Order: sequence, then C-alpha cells, then structure tokens
Amino acid sequence: MINGGLKRPVTVFLAALLNSQPMGFYAPAQLGRDAREHGVEIRPICVNASRWDSTLEGPERDDGRFAVRLGMNLVKGLTNEDAARLVAARGDRPFASVDDLWRRAAVKGAALTHLAEADAFRPGLGLARREHYSCVLM
Repeated sequence: MINGGLKRPVTVFLAALLNSQPMGFYAPAQLGRDAREHGVEIRPICVNASRWDSTLEGPERDDGRFAVRLGMNLVKGLTNEDAARLVAARGDRPFASVDDLWRRAAVKGAALTHLAEADAFRPGLGLARREHYSCVLM
C-alpha cells in the first residue's frame, strides 16, 4: 500500500491520503496499519493538538522523521464548523477540561459526544472513555 521505497516522505504521503478521505479503496485504519509497519509514528486525535486535517509533528525522533497527528476530519459526525471553533478557541492555550473546552469553544453537545466517541479527550486531558461521557453528560 505505502511504498517502502519512499523512506523519507512516507509521513507526508500518509497525511495526504488521510486528508483525502473518503477515497473508497483504503480505509484510514488500513493506511495507518501499513504506515506503522513502515516505521511511521501515528499520534491520536487530540482536542489539544489536532486540527481539522491530519498534520505533521516533530521531528522528535533520532532518525529525523516526523510523526502524523490524526485530524478531526476523521471523527465521525464532527462538523468542520465545530472543529474550527475548537481550534480557534484553543489558540495557544490548551484546554484544561471538557468543561473548559465547552465554555471556550461554544460547541454543541453533539460535538463533544463525537469527540468522546473518538477518544479525543484521552491524549490531551488524560480522560478514560467512560470519564469522557460523564463529563459530556453533566
């Protein structure tokens, strides 16, 4: 799927493919699995780091490779409008809690539920999936 001969730009290629979804042939999970087999670090969707599209982060590895941060466009049901509100409200100050995100970004409750279902609160806020729902339902 992802050509092993493309050692340097594999991360760029992966991000571009993910940002072109839905393509109809390879699902994002298949692309990610193949990229991992080729040494690509894939970072999860995170309310404190992700943008709408998948992006490159780093390089923080000894080999100089970048990591791919999954974008919020992969969150089923999340609108670009809600993601844009979240990214704009986040600015340079990460969200401290789900409540902080909700108050600053003024996103709909459905958007919080979609983010919780995608486990997007875990990397940035350290919340387990069950905790996501209890924060969203309050």
